[in-house]
Amino acid sequence: MTISKKKKEKNNDKKFHIAEILEVPRDVALGDSIITLTGKREMLIENYKGIVEYDEQFLKIKTKNGLIELEGNHFLITYLTDEEIKITGQIKKIKY
Repeated sequence: MTISKKKKEKNNDKKFHIAEILEVPRDVALGDSIITLTGKREMLIENYKGIVEYDEQFLKIKTKNGLIELEGNHFLITYLTDEEIKITGQIKKIKY
């Protein structure tokens, strides 16, 4: 593990501890993404960074903590803001 990675983990541990003391949700304190699934047909991702790749069968979304990859059919981005994205379609596979 590199020194910068250790520092990042240590900073995240401090932020998490402060968030617990102040009773602030972890996603707010650390900027984590929130993923909400509605069955296999709808996904809402909050706190995303950008769309890396998109077509009707594959979607790759960048988040602060890495990539989220979706595989399926008939994907459609039905809602999009700077902070949220909503995808509908038949979700077959999710990879973090």
